[in-house]
Amino acid sequence: MKSKIFVKHWFWKALILGFFLTFFMSEILEASMFIDGVWYAVISRNLAEGNGSYWFPQFSQTIFSNFHEHPGFVFWIQSYFFKILGDNFWTERIFSGIQYLFNLILIILIWKKIFSKSNVHFQNYWFVPILFWQFNILTYLYQPANLLDSPLSLFCLAAIYFLIDEQQAKGSNWKIFIAAFFIVLAVLSKGLVGLFPLGFYCFYKLVFRSNISIQEVVRKTIYLVGAIVIFFLTIFMVFPQALDSIYIYLDTQLLASLNGDRRLYYYQSNRFFIVGQLLIVLLPMLVAYFGAIILMRFFDTPVNFKEKKLGLLFILLGLSASIPLIISPRQAMPYLIPALPYFSIGIGILVIPALKILLENFIEKYIWIQRMLSVGSISIVALGLFLVFINFQKSNQRDVDTINDAKLIGAIVGDQQTISSNTYDMYISGYLMRYNKVSLDTLNFNKKYLLTVEPLESDNQSYQLLSIKTKKYLLYEKN
Repeated sequence: MKSKIFVKHWFWKALILGFFLTFFMSEILEASMFIDGVWYAVISRNLAEGNGSYWFPQFSQTIFSNFHEHPGFVFWIQSYFFKILGDNFWTERIFSGIQYLFNLILIILIWKKIFSKSNVHFQNYWFVPILFWQFNILTYLYQPANLLDSPLSLFCLAAIYFLIDEQQAKGSNWKIFIAAFFIVLAVLSKGLVGLFPLGFYCFYKLVFRSNISIQEVVRKTIYLVGAIVIFFLTIFMVFPQALDSIYIYLDTQLLASLNGDRRLYYYQSNRFFIVGQLLIVLLPMLVAYFGAIILMRFFDTPVNFKEKKLGLLFILLGLSASIPLIISPRQAMPYLIPALPYFSIGIGILVIPALKILLENFIEKYIWIQRMLSVGSISIVALGLFLVFINFQKSNQRDVDTINDAKLIGAIVGDQQTISSNTYDMYISGYLMRYNKVSLDTLNFNKKYLLTVEPLESDNQSYQLLSIKTKKYLLYEKN
């Protein structure tokens, strides 16, 4: 009874708040953002202003006038944030914050759903997967970055929730239809990587052999795939241009990535690079898990067999969202964002017996431990508030020079201008477009201004170097 009371203690909620402030708010309120997120904000704003269309979005007039690096669903959603909130610092940050919140809520809903029929008291430990998900370098660096992987994670979590709900309810096939809808949204957000929930019934059969027959696995998976096909056929019939858009994406992005043709961007010579990144991401959870094993053996408290299976189910889902990435040589840690919630839930299930040992044998027995935990949680909240304050609209070392130069160059060139550039740089082009809607033209050198990284030859009489305090880039004006 005491443990049930303590797991509802405000300490856990304060710790979640502290992690939110420290590992999310302090990052998202910086002026800096990973350049992919800057580009996605530009594309979304362009859509809001009528530049480009849903199936043919646009980065700028000169660079990616038709952007097909990814499907456009997330850009379309974010464009409404720009329509409502306007073109300002807060827009993409509020958009990312809402994604963070919904990912968190879905993790809690899934946790409560899986324990709604048995081990109901485990529902009170919903904070365990949340803390694992929050206290992670992946969440810290990339959840605030306005990347496509976060909405992809959200839609896949929603799909898995309805698949779990359907499996528990038995006979609610309409929930498979809803799950298929969310899988379609995941695919329209970042391509075929959103299809991993299709393996749910196979994994369920693998783990809970007697709970579902092979015929049922095949039938339900066919329903799921069939519903997805129907959704896409409907889209292609209603929006004929959708087929052209998706074909271009598959050809220029997906197939090129699988063939190793796109070597400059996230290209890894070792296709098992993502496995090493996954181990880094899972390190805090693995440390907690091995610590839990030691504690349970010391107190002779093994994990319940059914709980082990449930944990394994979610670990398999996490692996299905991450390990297939070795197919492509284009790999990076942010690609693991959709996998993280399932590892957090799966390993969270496995460590609960150890947490109960800590609660019953230490925390509940000693007031001084409870006071230390309370002080610790308050300290983390205070640390988070301090980091939010000192990082607010500050540029980190990654792109402080680029942001500085973009603001100086934009102030001279003016808004909505096109300037020549003898170098293609997605960082400066991204921030120039985000702040001043300045496009770089790398093909025509007849514009009033020219952007360079290296000084022009001394005998060049066409352009004169402007004396501004840039740190990385040089701006010339035509004579």
